[in-house]
Amino acid sequence: MMDSLVNYVWKNSDSAKDDETKTLMKESANLIHQMVFGTGLNNYKPVGKFGGESKSNPEADKLKKEREDFETSKFETARTELQGKVDNVVKSTIDRNIDPKDQMSAYVKKNATKECAEKLEETIDKDVRFKAILDKLWIKAKESKYSSDSIHKIRSAYLSKAQTLLPEVIRSIRNEALKGSRPKGNKDDETPTKRLPIGRSTSSNSGKSKKYDGGDVFKFLTKD
Repeated sequence: MMDSLVNYVWKNSDSAKDDETKTLMKESANLIHQMVFGTGLNNYKPVGKFGGESKSNPEADKLKKEREDFETSKFETARTELQGKVDNVVKSTIDRNIDPKDQMSAYVKKNATKECAEKLEETIDKDVRFKAILDKLWIKAKESKYSSDSIHKIRSAYLSKAQTLLPEVIRSIRNEALKGSRPKGNKDDETPTKRLPIGRSTSSNSGKSKKYDGGDVFKFLTKD
């Protein structure tokens, strides 16, 4: 405060109405500065922050960085493991439903499956509201030290979102992949084949649906 006051008086002395006032202001500023800081304004050096500048503590800085690195490592490990599990569920679901009538070549099916996964990721990434929900879930996961329950909630949220988007994504990519292609087998056989929902048996008991055991969140993902 004193430093600011002295500087204000000194700098504004040049705008004084007369030389006497100007001289008086400069002498007063110089005298106050000398009394408070021990030097006249000829040896002026700006005063730092109140209480002095905080000094660096190498040990504290090192410890802080180690903690940050540890937290980052835990997050990356949890995220990578969860991403792998989610990707497996999504890609497996797409692979089983992208070509139910076996009309695609292996190459076309492979690329269609890849396009579906990329389209799904792109669509979810554009959903700002859902990304905010995921961010909150990750914050809670960090607070719980990435407990199994917190990670499960993130997985469930992501798969639930994918469940609502995948049917349309699969249909769109499938239609594009099959444009101009000829179905395998007898081209004269145009008997419609109804696509089987995930989880339904293709054996002689196909008339009955298997009881859902909770193992696949996408059981009815492609059901019309």
